[in-house]
Amino acid sequence: MSSDVELKTIEQRLVELEGERQTLLARRSALLDSNLAVLRLSSSQKIDIYMKLFRGRQDIYANHWQNKRGRSGYSVGCHNEWQQGKCNKPKIKCMECVHQAFKILDQKAIYNHLAGRHILGLYPLLEDYSCWLLAADFDKSDWQEAVSAFRKACNEFKVPCSVERSRSGNGAHIWVFFESPV
Repeated sequence: MSSDVELKTIEQRLVELEGERQTLLARRSALLDSNLAVLRLSSSQKIDIYMKLFRGRQDIYANHWQNKRGRSGYSVGCHNEWQQGKCNKPKIKCMECVHQAFKILDQKAIYNHLAGRHILGLYPLLEDYSCWLLAADFDKSDWQEAVSAFRKACNEFKVPCSVERSRSGNGAHIWVFFESPV
């Protein structure tokens, strides 16, 4: 190849690269603008978006707890929890308690969850045994491969999904949101 031909090839490739660069810069700008739009939303608007995705029972939610030994879990949120004369845990289970006053899942509860004031758990199964979402939990030693396989299957069947890394960093959740309850 002569040097003139090689120089022409290089110039042509530089023009192509500059075009690709401009396309990427425009896309980056659009993404940054959309991210800024989310930042401009009010807390109430963000909570509304969250509540439209993570739908479940509104009449009840679970609180995350951890004891002094490091054991943790979730239990139903109750206004009377551990109140003397009303709460008889652990002798009487919350669902059997005559003093149950379950906390409702409202904007305040979601705000406190998102602000990191407490961790709550959603009851996704509605009273009619339908649900608005699917949550898959991956926490075994092969969780990364399992998440990849699950995502690949979702992509093949054109099922949108969202991946969330677990707090521990040693696992993930995959969320599939439905347009109507199933």
